[in-house]
Amino acid sequence: MNNAAYLNYLEQAALDHAMFLGLDIHRLRELGGVFVARRHEILFVKPSFLGDVLRAVTWVDAPSGARIHRRYRIYRERAPRPRVPTSGELLQAESMPADDAMVVQAMTEWVFVSETGAPARIPPEIVDLFT
Repeated sequence: MNNAAYLNYLEQAALDHAMFLGLDIHRLRELGGVFVARRHEILFVKPSFLGDVLRAVTWVDAPSGARIHRRYRIYRERAPRPRVPTSGELLQAESMPADDAMVVQAMTEWVFVSETGAPARIPPEIVDLFT
């Protein structure tokens, strides 16, 4: 798998978690701003392959002012892989790992910004949801 794809998975996991907590873009704006990514750190632990089933897990550290660190782990699930044609050949599922291994460990530093784009302290309503 192309390593750049993991960043999309991380962002989707963060969005899904926020939506689960009721923090869609409209609610965030009602609370005075939105979150923007300031920094990503991604450690590629093991490879994953076409046809792998991946599971993303995410959680947040305690907020500090306008910033919050979100942590992630992506695991390769122990699940059957379909035979997928690649370059005219079939990948043999039995030849690839199926071990529930962690394939990525990551962190994103998110900053809460006001409508003007300036960093703003994370509102207590959001802090309460994250804790």
